[in-house]
Amino acid sequence: MKKIKIIQVSFEEPLESTELPYFRAAVIEKAGREHVLFHNHLNDEKHLYKYPRIQYKLIRNKPTIISIEEGTDELQHFFLKPSWDLMIKDKLYPVKVSKLLVKQYTLQVWNTSFRYYLKRWSGLNQKNFQIYQNITEETEKN
Repeated sequence: MKKIKIIQVSFEEPLESTELPYFRAAVIEKAGREHVLFHNHLNDEKHLYKYPRIQYKLIRNKPTIISIEEGTDELQHFFLKPSWDLMIKDKLYPVKVSKLLVKQYTLQVWNTSFRYYLKRWSGLNQKNFQIYQNITEETEKN
């Protein structure tokens, strides 16, 4: 059994999708480039090739940082700064947290197998969907 920690921090001020890379860069600069999990670059030529532990997303146009496992501890390098405000494309972006979710998930491996059933699933391509549409008997469709 393994427990996985996840922190999701969403900020108040909306951003355009084109501004997300600038937001990411500003967070990296504020936290400090020496903290590799913020950017996954070991140096100018080498990268950290594993699932990113700190991710940057837009959720409902709000910039969001999602941290997983050891990334949750690394977030402190950003939030312990005296000012969180960021410079994004020559514009001051006031950083105010609008939503903070802290979750822990349990992953477990079982020695037994489980049987799953799908209901009302139709895995059809366009050609087969047209054939399906032309079936008249309801019992054949199920």
